[in-house]
Amino acid sequence: MSTRLDASRRTPQPTIDSFNLPETRILRWFRHLNWPLLIGGMITLAIVVMAVYGPDWAAQDPMQENYALVIDGKVVRPPYPPFTLAEHPLGTDQFGRDLLSRILWGVRPTLILVTTVATVRLIVGIWLGLIIGWSGGRRGRIFDSILSAALSVPVLIVALMGISAVGIEKGLWAFIFGLALTGWAETARIISTQTRTIKGQTYVEAAYALGASELRILRKHVLHHISPLVWMLLAFEVSTTLLVVSELGFLGYYIGGGVWIEVLDFVAVNTTGLPELGQMLSDTLVSLTRPLVFIIVGSFVSLIVLGFNLLGEGLRQRLSRQIATGGRLKGLGGMIEHWLEGIIPASATDWLETNAVRLGIAGMVVLVVGGWTIWHESRPQSKSIEEQQYLVVPGGHLWATERHDAQGTQWVNASGPSSAAALWTYQAEGGFVGGPAVAADGSLYIATTNSELLALTPNGQEVWRARLPGVPVGSPALGPDGKIFIAGQPGGLTAYSPSGDRLWEFVTEGGRESTSGPVVDSQGTIYYTRVDSIQAVSPDGKPLWLSLIYDSYVEQPPVLSAGEAYIFLLSGALSASSGVPLKLSDLSIEELIFTNPAFFVGADGKTYLRTGHEVLSWVATDEGVVTGSPITWNHAGSVPIPPLNQGTTPDGSVWLLYSGEFFDTRLVWLDSTSRMLSNTRSPDHQGNLLGIDKDAIAYICSDNFSVNANCKAFEIGSETPLWELDLGDSVKVAGGALIPNRLYIATDLGTLYAVGGN
Repeated sequence: MSTRLDASRRTPQPTIDSFNLPETRILRWFRHLNWPLLIGGMITLAIVVMAVYGPDWAAQDPMQENYALVIDGKVVRPPYPPFTLAEHPLGTDQFGRDLLSRILWGVRPTLILVTTVATVRLIVGIWLGLIIGWSGGRRGRIFDSILSAALSVPVLIVALMGISAVGIEKGLWAFIFGLALTGWAETARIISTQTRTIKGQTYVEAAYALGASELRILRKHVLHHISPLVWMLLAFEVSTTLLVVSELGFLGYYIGGGVWIEVLDFVAVNTTGLPELGQMLSDTLVSLTRPLVFIIVGSFVSLIVLGFNLLGEGLRQRLSRQIATGGRLKGLGGMIEHWLEGIIPASATDWLETNAVRLGIAGMVVLVVGGWTIWHESRPQSKSIEEQQYLVVPGGHLWATERHDAQGTQWVNASGPSSAAALWTYQAEGGFVGGPAVAADGSLYIATTNSELLALTPNGQEVWRARLPGVPVGSPALGPDGKIFIAGQPGGLTAYSPSGDRLWEFVTEGGRESTSGPVVDSQGTIYYTRVDSIQAVSPDGKPLWLSLIYDSYVEQPPVLSAGEAYIFLLSGALSASSGVPLKLSDLSIEELIFTNPAFFVGADGKTYLRTGHEVLSWVATDEGVVTGSPITWNHAGSVPIPPLNQGTTPDGSVWLLYSGEFFDTRLVWLDSTSRMLSNTRSPDHQGNLLGIDKDAIAYICSDNFSVNANCKAFEIGSETPLWELDLGDSVKVAGGALIPNRLYIATDLGTLYAVGGN
């Protein structure tokens, strides 16, 4: 007997399609869902939200540098790895700046940049595509050849050439020009193909027959039919532009930067500033062996590129489905479209379809302009002087020593004189050996070649004069308690009370003579230069140490670090407490000696090293010396020698003064990203900067051969001085002091000018 069952008696096996269950409809809905559009839209929306609110979410200052942090009981140098410090969840870059905060700050300018460039490329591509696609005959073939040539050239190479030609310092305009030179080609190819297809349609022939012009046909028919492509093309353009901008950033070309600085032979560092994703990618070139920054920032850039690519692909699929279904979508898109048709009048729909391109372009312009405005208003702003960290003179003196303070910043937290009007003049019996020191109450103390120390009131009246034990050197210095210290020959130091009483005298026996005025720290310890060494003297006149610091004759006072732990003289560095030389082998001072290196302290409290025309901040840690980003300018052909003087303001702006016996004076201002703020040239020789006020106005006096000596006030960014004071022929400026609304100028002929003020 056969065991095979009859087919009619078999039990049918159930399948999923056999059941009309809700799960089946959900599966079908999911299967037909436009996933690229959904995922790409979600990623893009998240990026846009981050661009708007990212700076508000940033927990750290994106510009705050941390050169030494303690991790597991050890001092570690940046970059710090992710997930090791609670305050830096994604770690830091090589300067110790919080990576998460920099990303949150950097999305907005990056998105605005790429959207702006993509919009320009899209507009150019649409119009050129219309022209190429509409043209026929020989002209059409020529245009096609040009388009093919544009498509064959790598966009990155053309962008590099375009940005270099315009100049990266032009910012956004350089990027628009460079990226739009050939970036329009792909869009133009798509639009030209669509235009040729539309050109052959019967309704175009009918429009011709009715007398419509080519311009009207392009505007009413061709643009109307290609308008659905605009948003899809924009999404792809943003993605492509971001990719190219990232490549440019990795190569060191980004808005606000792009300058490579050679530190040593074959060793270069890229300057960086406000966070932007392209700029952040450039940081990875500093150390490819520690690629954490590259991985994190690169992954984030890749996510943005992926989001816009998926969005463009989703819009393309939506357009294809719409064409396949006769203009109406099925599923969720069709439901939304049907709902909109029910609430929007047909006339409004027709108007929107007719003017879709115009509305799209207008919307993109509003988006870009509004975005740039929001970014500009909300970016990290320069702090006001009151909010900035700057050095305070112990005792509150207005001008405590030859260069204002023991750090030699020459910066004053007040506005200087607005005119060259001489409030009063004082004529001494002998010439002045330096400028005055100005106490907290406005009293002036100044020394003469007649071996006298003079005390004057703020109105120029003599209060007392004291006989000095020897010929004085340089300007007096004021201690925190108001005592006056003056260096003299053969190498000693004398202390006086504010009333003119001699308190003590430090006498040396032979050896090195005094070659500079003194500086005083917050504890009252006095330091001054003796030829090639620094002499330290206690507040009560006892010798502390004498240490060789420089192998040449020096006539300028030493400078103390902001914390008073170190003391510098040109390229020499000592411990302020013991006079022991510092071991700073990481700075390679010996290798850079031909660049005339010099340590200095800025008004922001940071310690800097200038080598040649380059300035970089540095800090010593247990692991070695950590340096900041070098700051420099393109000096070739402008100045023959390194700067005569240098410094910084509390906001980190660097100034470099160039002057000499046989060439003009030049004052260069740079910000912390090497962007030039000012380059002022004055036709005066032997210029000397007396001081800089809080408005970045520099007061420079010059001794000239062919013209009279003069003093000028230069506002940053201006070649024309605010005012000029003629000092006469055969006069040399011995020194000066800048205080609120007043500038004191002392000459070698014994004249003291009080300029400006009341």
